[in-house]
Formats: sequence, structure tokens, C-alpha cells
Amino acid sequence: MTNMNISSLASFLQLNGSIRSLQQALLDGQKELSTGRKADLMADLGNQATADVDLRNAYTETTEYKSTTDLVGTRLDVMQTAISNIKDAIDKARTQALTANSPVTRQQLQSMAKTAIDQINSLLNTQFGGRALFAGVQTDTQAMQGQNTVNPATSLSPTQAVAQIIANLGPMTDAASAVAVANGPDGISSLFDNTNSNPNLQYSSTFYNGATTGTLTARIDRGQEIDYGVRADDPALRESLQGLYMLAAMPSSSVSDDTYTAWQNEALTHLNNGFQGVVNMAGDLGFKQSAVADAATRHTSTLTQLNTQIANLEQADPYETAAKLNQLQTQLEATFQVTARMSQLTLTKFLT
Repeated sequence: MTNMNISSLASFLQLNGSIRSLQQALLDGQKELSTGRKADLMADLGNQATADVDLRNAYTETTEYKSTTDLVGTRLDVMQTAISNIKDAIDKARTQALTANSPVTRQQLQSMAKTAIDQINSLLNTQFGGRALFAGVQTDTQAMQGQNTVNPATSLSPTQAVAQIIANLGPMTDAASAVAVANGPDGISSLFDNTNSNPNLQYSSTFYNGATTGTLTARIDRGQEIDYGVRADDPALRESLQGLYMLAAMPSSSVSDDTYTAWQNEALTHLNNGFQGVVNMAGDLGFKQSAVADAATRHTSTLTQLNTQIANLEQADPYETAAKLNQLQTQLEATFQVTARMSQLTLTKFLT
């Protein structure tokens, strides 16, 4: 009798364990049905588990590359718009400089040059996501100094720096002296190409506040890195601004007609050179936009393929899951019935 009681108790405990196992399996099946994903993924995948992990890692890596291409693509779009507007401003200035040959039109030319400088400075100070786009790797710095704003580093504004050079080398009395002030030793050109003997009278000291080395780079794919930065100290931009600052600094009424014509022609030469350089810059940005867009498209396609492969491994078959749930429910109900009968057993009932 004792042995029979011990045996009955063991059977009862075993049934309780079975119930817990069946209940857990039922919960797992319900989870599979609701999520569409295998409940015990690694166990169900077996020898395919490694392949699934590799696919997941590839998906994560590709997602990161896709995020980078989306961000860089947007930055390039903003930069291209700014460069396009700068190109238009330079083109308008050089057209006006080419045709300004009377006191009135030359006075208008000076006013236009000042406006164009403000416009270009504003565009070169463009930020995206709180980052300066034209200051090189120094993304927390406003690239350009306002033409009439004193730079604390040199105690000069850009306009004052240009005026100081003119005062140092003047007066301009004829075409030759005008050309000497524009392009001679320590002349206006030396300011914009950073060769002036006075460090304060250099573009990178008074005009430009960004980094002078390095550009923005981004890894847009495995083994593919792109250099996409444009700095506001690019030679094309400096040449363009030199032409504009020359026109802004010199009222035509302050010198003879021949002197001003020589000065105006020198400014126009710099505007033409700068314009062509900015056109090339826009073309280079366009090439980089295309490369980033191609990478983004490639990543989108890869993510679709990886997602399909992962789903094929990880998804639970809803029909198979539903059938398994029905079977588990039947087993659980049967186990409950047996357990209920065993729980009602007594010694008296056993002996009768």
C-alpha cells in the first residue's frame, strides 16, 4: 500500500510537471502566432543559427551605412544649393562689372559688391543640424567673418584689412599703380592668398574662421570613403571674394577714370577666375551626390534582400503553429483531466 501511495504521488508530480511544460509550450505557440517569429529562435534554427547571426550583423552594418548615406546626401544637397546661389551671385557681379562704365553704374557696382559679399558670407556660414558646412572639420565654428565685423583675433574687420592695404600702398594715381596695389608685393592678392608679410592682413586670419586643413569625410560603404567637404577658404571662393572686396573698397570718384578702369578690370579678372572655379566646385559636388545616392540605393536593395533572408529563417509558419496549438491544447486538457482524477483518489476509494 505504501509503495502504491508513493507511486501515485510520483505520477501526480510528473503530471504537474507535464502541465507546466505544456503551458509554456502553449504560451510559446501563442507568441509565435502573434509575432510571426519563432519563440525559441536559436533552438529552432539549429545548425542555421550561425547563418542567422551573420545575416543580422550584415543587416545592422548596412543599416548604419544607409543612415550615413542619407545624412551625407542631405548635407551635400544643402551645400550644392549654397554653392549654386554663390555661383549666381558671382555671375551677376561679373556681368555688372563688365558693363559698368559710367559714374552712376560704377557707384551701383560698389553697392552691389557689398551686397554680394554679405550674401556669399551668409551662404558660406550655412549650418545643417547645428554643424557648419563650410568650415572644414571645425564644424562648431562660423566659417566667415562679416565684412564690417571686427575679428577678435586680429582686431580688424575684413573691410578694414582691405582698406589698410590700399592705404599702405597708395595713392593710386594711374593704371600701373592700381595694378601694383591689386597684385603687387603685399597687395590685395597677398591678403587673399595668405602671403602678406603682416599675418593680420591674411584671409585665414581676418576673413575665414574655420579649419585650414582637413575636410569632412564619411564611410558610405565597406571600403568606400568619400571626402565631401568644401571649405570657405577654397581658392575659387577667395578669388571671387577678392574681386568683390576690390569693387566694394574703391569708389570710382576717388581716382581718375583710367586708374579705376584698371582696378575694375583686375577685379573682373578675379571674379571670372573665381566663377569658373565655383562652377567646377559645383560639378565636383554633383559627382559626390551621385556616388552617395548610388550607395544609398545599393544599401536599400541589400536591406530588402537581407530582410527576406532573415524572415525566411526566423518566421514561424502560422498554419504549423496553429496546428501545434490545437494539439497542445488537447494534450493539456487531457492532462488536466487525469490530474483531477488522481487528486480525488483516497485510500478508501482505492480499497473499494
